[in-house]
Amino acid sequence: MNSSLSSNFKSILDIFFKQLTELGSLTILTSIVIFTFFFDKTLALKLFVGVASVTIIAFIIKAVFFHARPKKQSFKNIIERIDASSFPSIHSARITILTFWLIIYSNNLLLQILLAIAGILIAYSRIYLKKHYYADVIGGIILGIILNIIIYYTMFKI
Repeated sequence: MNSSLSSNFKSILDIFFKQLTELGSLTILTSIVIFTFFFDKTLALKLFVGVASVTIIAFIIKAVFFHARPKKQSFKNIIERIDASSFPSIHSARITILTFWLIIYSNNLLLQILLAIAGILIAYSRIYLKKHYYADVIGGIILGIILNIIIYYTMFKI
């Protein structure tokens, strides 16, 4: 019975983290940027620049510096090789971009805390799902923070 309960709990966690990790996907973040555009064009532009630049920079890093994922992926061409590379976690970098700007734009402390927790959980989901190592996720977060600082101080000072 204990083994069955443990197995059920793991299944629930697997489903939870598989769904949660999608919030860091390019498709979802592109949808958020488009949605945001109708309400706040400045925020949408900051999100667009952040998500686009972090995606491009991370792809370049992955193309130059290959590091296999915890669950190895085979590859036959450069695009598959980039996808099979683990460092940095683009999901973690993109979610860092999103949560940073949403926290800055929010005046609600509870919402800011929930956004920070969600960002941390989404980044952790990449480790839980064995898509990345801790260093990959931390590298992605650092990349996102650096780009946010550059955007904040050079391009779009609030």
